[in-house]
Amino acid sequence: MIRFSSGQKSQRSRVSGAQATRRPALEKAALGSVLALLAADALPLHGAPLAVLAGACAAVHLARWTLWEPWKTGRTPLVWVLWSAGFGLYAVRSRPVPTRARLDGRPG
Repeated sequence: MIRFSSGQKSQRSRVSGAQATRRPALEKAALGSVLALLAADALPLHGAPLAVLAGACAAVHLARWTLWEPWKTGRTPLVWVLWSAGFGLYAVRSRPVPTRARLDGRPG
């Protein structure tokens, strides 16, 4: 593998003042919550138990997200452009596609 950097840390490659931290227990909980949600999706789990599990999964990921200190990236446009592009792709992918009625009256 060819390294393209001189080995020096570049101040331009990171957001000034933001220090992402890691907590191994939280990382494992985040992975475990996603796996539990995947298993619940495969099982016939519906209603309140699924909502509680999804809420717990969201809470763990919110706690993990705050370790990245996203409020310190407000003055770095590239970070927000990437987030906006990801959200835009998600929004386009998940929106329902409008269809018109067929001339013969059948759906689709």
